[in-house]
Amino acid sequence: MAVVQDKIPPRSYSIINSYPMKIIPKNGYYLLLIYNPQDNSLILFDYSCTSEVDGPVLLEPDKYDLNNLQLYDKCNRQN
Repeated sequence: MAVVQDKIPPRSYSIINSYPMKIIPKNGYYLLLIYNPQDNSLILFDYSCTSEVDGPVLLEPDKYDLNNLQLYDKCNRQN
């Protein structure tokens, strides 16, 4: 989170930073997973190579196959 701290508004940073998250390194990019602190369910996922959020799960819970997030990986040129 320290890498993006100066790139987003302070209020947004503090809100995002208060959620449990996991960062999974990939080949030259990463997958960010953000979880609901109450039930540990995934609420957002994002591959770092795009500017838009790849998976706003909280807003569209039935749209994504959460067991196969690699389907939404626009960074992996092998897909």
